[in-house]
Amino acid sequence: MNDLILLNYIIFAALFTLLLLELAGAIISILDTDLYKRKALVYLAPLWEITGTLSVFYLVNLVATYPGLLPTIDYLYLAPILAAAVFLIARDTYLAYSELSLEKRENRKHARAYGILTILTMFLIITALSSSVSGGGVNPTQPSVNLISLLFNKFNILIFAAIIALASSCGMIFFGLKYPKTLAILATSSALLLLAALKLHAPYILTGMANSPAYLTPILVLLVLLSAAYLTGSRYTKYLVLPFLFIGILTFEFFQYPYLFGGATNLGNFTATQPTAEYIILFTLAGAVFLGVALGLFFYVHHSKRRRTKAIYPKT
Repeated sequence: MNDLILLNYIIFAALFTLLLLELAGAIISILDTDLYKRKALVYLAPLWEITGTLSVFYLVNLVATYPGLLPTIDYLYLAPILAAAVFLIARDTYLAYSELSLEKRENRKHARAYGILTILTMFLIITALSSSVSGGGVNPTQPSVNLISLLFNKFNILIFAAIIALASSCGMIFFGLKYPKTLAILATSSALLLLAALKLHAPYILTGMANSPAYLTPILVLLVLLSAAYLTGSRYTKYLVLPFLFIGILTFEFFQYPYLFGGATNLGNFTATQPTAEYIILFTLAGAVFLGVALGLFFYVHHSKRRRTKAIYPKT
């Protein structure tokens, strides 16, 4: 794996980590509106701004990293990508409206609408991602796409179910919900669904895990630390969720490399060549530093303002 692909993988892992937290908040908003308002809503304003900015950053890097792959991706996944963009815009618009609305009696409706639109967006995003791994519903060599098969193939359904379970379990930890039995069931279900999906449609990933088990060490260590912190009631538990998700996604990417579309395509054949790759890396690193500082400052200002508001108006 060259440095350019590694950098792209790192950016994607950071982006998908935040998307999973948004998905967790969406699930909570549907199941328990009051809990959503008390536990999850405080994170959404900075989270959806940061996720949106990082999405644009990732897409720019994706275009620069895989210029030879872009026409194929555009053709095969145009429909789910455009539909996801529409749902995302509707979701963000609705969230902004609900924050400004004075109709507090409609909070339950607002929360559930936000949750449903977020889940639909994530389903379409995951559809494109899972198909790029398994090749479900597409033929990249012609190219051609069967939209029904793309959306509802077994691999996509299993992966989406696994991600729903994973987001729910991580959300319970991150948002401070104490349901250890439910958490254990969700976490176990997520692992089993993921293994079933990979065994049926991407066995080369499981083969890579069996041949290189040392690469699983960081995520297993984080899993043990996260479980111990949750069971002991540590206040630092939620801070382990982000590195756990980030390292887990990055580990999956390592084992998936260099294959695309179920092994039909080698990713390395489509990356930018030298010396263009060197300039892409330099500009991406500079952009990442600036973006990280700017988003960190945004998050700090948002929560500082919220703390000052609560100090002045303790009942709000």
